[in-house]
Amino acid sequence: MLGFSSKRFRNSARWRGVARGTAMAGLALSVCLAAAAAAEAVQVARVTLEAASDEVVAGEPLQLSLKVLHDRDTRVEIPRLPREWGPFHVDDQAVQITDTTADGRLITQQTIVVSVYAPGTYTTPPIPVTIRRKNGSTVIETVSPIPVRSVWGEEAPACD
Repeated sequence: MLGFSSKRFRNSARWRGVARGTAMAGLALSVCLAAAAAAEAVQVARVTLEAASDEVVAGEPLQLSLKVLHDRDTRVEIPRLPREWGPFHVDDQAVQITDTTADGRLITQQTIVVSVYAPGTYTTPPIPVTIRRKNGSTVIETVSPIPVRSVWGEEAPACD
């Protein structure tokens, strides 16, 4: 019988078969690991931010709606925004509410009321929303910024 370390075995067809089998097993393992990583990378939640209007009068409140569509086995944590949030002043940030959708998933939503005090086009800063899974893993989904246009109202200040 030939041992694995003998020179005759390393030059034999059996050795080439063992080497080929080992390479195939390594390839199969790589494919499985890549598939597992791809499954893990699937989006856990869909996070959106919508404004009640594209345009607001400077100084008037604007209602933003933050919505997170997620699976039942996850918990959503929306951060408390600072009073001065980029160019916006946060007037109110309601308690988040979670409801069940028709397909059995959950939708967590929160109303945020903001104001801007000068005319112009502004973009909301990103909001990092934390999604915690039952298995203990955490995913942070960032809300895409949205543009908001602020204009002077009927009683615009006089320009010199």
